[in-house]
Amino acid sequence: MLGEDRGGGRTLLLLCGLFAFGLLVVTSGGGGPGNSRSEDAIDSDSGGLRLNKHIGHTDKRSTQIKNDKGKRREQQKPHVFPDDHYRRLIHFVQVTDVHVSMHRAPDRITDFAAFLNDTLLKVIKPPVVIMSGDIVDSLGPSYMSSDQNLREWITYRKVLDDSKITEKLQWLDIRGNHDNLNLASVSSPRNMYRTYSEKGRSYRHSYRYVHAQGDEKIAFVGVDTCMDPGSRRPFNFFGQLTPSRFDELLRMRDEVAHVNYTVWFGHHPSAVVFGRSKEGLEMRSLFANSGPYLCGHYHTVFNLVQHMYTMHDNNALELELGDFKENRKFRVLSIDHGLLNFVDVAFKTYPIILVTNPKNALFHLPSYEPLERIRNSTHIRVLVFSDEPIIEVKLSLDNADEIYLTQVDKTPLFVIPWKPRDYAQGLHTLRVTAEDGQGRSSSVFFEFSIDGSRPSFELLGRAALFITRQFLFLTLLCILIVISSPLIFLRIRYTGPFSHGMRNSGTSVFGHCPRVHGDRFSGGNAATGTRACLPSCSSKRSCTSFPGYRLLSQLVLLVSVDRLFYPLIAFPIYICIGPWFLGAIVEEHLGVCFLWGTFVDGNFLPGGIIFFYAIILLLVYYIPFVVLLSSRVHSTYATHFHTGGTGMSLRGTAQSLGISTGNSSSGRNTLDRCKIPGARGMQWLLTPVLRNMQAFSLLTLVAFQILWASWFWFAFGWIAVVFGFVPSGGLVFTAVLWRMASVLPRNLFCRNAASCNREEEPQSQPHSAAPVNNNGSRSSSPLPPIVEADRAGKRTHFEGNSIIARNDFDDAGLLLTPEQVKLTSKNNSVRQKAASHI
Repeated sequence: MLGEDRGGGRTLLLLCGLFAFGLLVVTSGGGGPGNSRSEDAIDSDSGGLRLNKHIGHTDKRSTQIKNDKGKRREQQKPHVFPDDHYRRLIHFVQVTDVHVSMHRAPDRITDFAAFLNDTLLKVIKPPVVIMSGDIVDSLGPSYMSSDQNLREWITYRKVLDDSKITEKLQWLDIRGNHDNLNLASVSSPRNMYRTYSEKGRSYRHSYRYVHAQGDEKIAFVGVDTCMDPGSRRPFNFFGQLTPSRFDELLRMRDEVAHVNYTVWFGHHPSAVVFGRSKEGLEMRSLFANSGPYLCGHYHTVFNLVQHMYTMHDNNALELELGDFKENRKFRVLSIDHGLLNFVDVAFKTYPIILVTNPKNALFHLPSYEPLERIRNSTHIRVLVFSDEPIIEVKLSLDNADEIYLTQVDKTPLFVIPWKPRDYAQGLHTLRVTAEDGQGRSSSVFFEFSIDGSRPSFELLGRAALFITRQFLFLTLLCILIVISSPLIFLRIRYTGPFSHGMRNSGTSVFGHCPRVHGDRFSGGNAATGTRACLPSCSSKRSCTSFPGYRLLSQLVLLVSVDRLFYPLIAFPIYICIGPWFLGAIVEEHLGVCFLWGTFVDGNFLPGGIIFFYAIILLLVYYIPFVVLLSSRVHSTYATHFHTGGTGMSLRGTAQSLGISTGNSSSGRNTLDRCKIPGARGMQWLLTPVLRNMQAFSLLTLVAFQILWASWFWFAFGWIAVVFGFVPSGGLVFTAVLWRMASVLPRNLFCRNAASCNREEEPQSQPHSAAPVNNNGSRSSSPLPPIVEADRAGKRTHFEGNSIIARNDFDDAGLLLTPEQVKLTSKNNSVRQKAASHI
């Protein structure tokens, strides 16, 4: 009996072994054709999806595959597709940039508490909520001052505890740049994120969380992009990933490779995050061929861009969300059978409509999501949330008649059957409208596709997420070129060693306008053979074209003065390479700030937003100051040679418009001739302004410099203003160059002192009365004597009613020639030659 029992046992063991072996063969892909199942796999060579035949047990997890970027994801089961059952559907919420503040907008905290208690816990009821940074404001009463505020963090913690939201769902918060203001390190005792946030208590930097619901597993990876140390405002706008933190994220990516879907979230958009991995990978490589990256930080760019979405290379989808701070925005997302959809809504806006199938064609992830499930689906699925019962939900496809959806088992899911093959080609439109018990109605509209067609992203949204430090650097470089090139060109062209200034040409710098002009661009003198560059408004050029010539003349005069030209060229160069200031960058640690980065406490923080401040400084201060300084040099030049006028190009504009500035009566003649509507009515208002335009412009620049310095004072302390050229040096720079331009000596405008002295002799003698032109006004030349060249190249120099010999003029050699000369009867033949050029 014992032997028979042993024989029976061996037989039983053999049968069990054969059964186990057969089961292993079946689950590993063997077996007959009757047990075959098709599953989705990624064709990394073609970049699309292909259908592979795998044979296996329906309850067995499919194998892991690897795409061209080394990403791994779990293959989805082929028989799973959206139908009329509430399954394989997970929804969650993202909110960002709350900016809890103790100094401004107290209703922000009240609304945030109501959002948690009413919207999240009572209406949407998500299992997961993402708080993607800028939890607190950390700004002082002056707005530019910044520091961690204990009361703000306590308030945030109290809102979470009072609502008990962390006990009912997973609250995934990550810090933003405002949560990192003025922190020496992540381990600093002032880092209140480690004490009062939900996840900061457990994780120093990035972390991951895997949510399991039924057969679905969704991984959430929080990416900490804050710099360490965190500087004060405003130079903490950019983020950073150090190589060690990057390696940690790569390790997390491998750890969650087995889940159905991975969602990445952080505060900074990838365009403003510095740092690479040891292998040279950028941040976008983390979520390339993976789930989307959810972020905030941009606050809808002053309400100019409401939708900031884009698809980077390698199917890296990035979705920025507007702020809760001012716009009260939040996002509801769903993952329905491996397909992600979302909708951005405003607080207290109901009903909330989220279509989960079909997927919005704009956000297709063909290398990651099982898009063929849209084609195999049997129902259109819509989630609708409201604080009141939903009365009706209607659907329209391609603007066809509306049809009603059916609610699934008192859940927020509404469905309706459809035939995807009827929409197999191209893009199609979908509109869903819902109404709740209070009569409130809302709708959503987007395009979907079955064949993978995709519309284009909005231009402004794409641009906002593509602007990097490299873009700001190129913008600054272009501005420097635009600023410096004209000055250097004018310096070489008109005052260089191979040129004798503007006096070498018988025409103006524009070439087509004769050098002999009427009285201050106001008219001609028919008796003497001269005429204005623009005699009347009926000619091809307009009266307002003259200030451009005056401005160019002023700039030529400015660049001819070495003591002014070289500082003006050196200023933008210093902005790019020199230290901006020394100040308290982080807590009490002094640091030195450059355009390209900051050195503080043995650490280097890459420069980012400081490029934007450099652009503002050049556009708002430097360019207007160059123009204003050229006008001041022109005034000094005119004073030395008794030509009258301030030389402001806007003053010339006033006279060309017929507005008298008190120096001549030609303005009235121009007004009568040009017939400019409303010019006489504006005369009483514009005349005093234009007379003092230099003073007004200078005061405006000084006011900007004072405001600019105060920003740095509040942000980095008085040390930054005292020991900083960029914060306060502009005031000194303005004062010194303005003073130098006001006291330029007369001989600086002459080729040599001897010739300048000879020029003074005839001017010291009393001149005869200036001739009266045909309009009854006396000449008032705005610039000193000029040279006119006849066609034979001979030169004659006129000064008032006297004639200076050609050889004497060559010795005098003024750097610039005037705009107008009154020809006298002493040189009738030359007058005719001058007229022949006109």
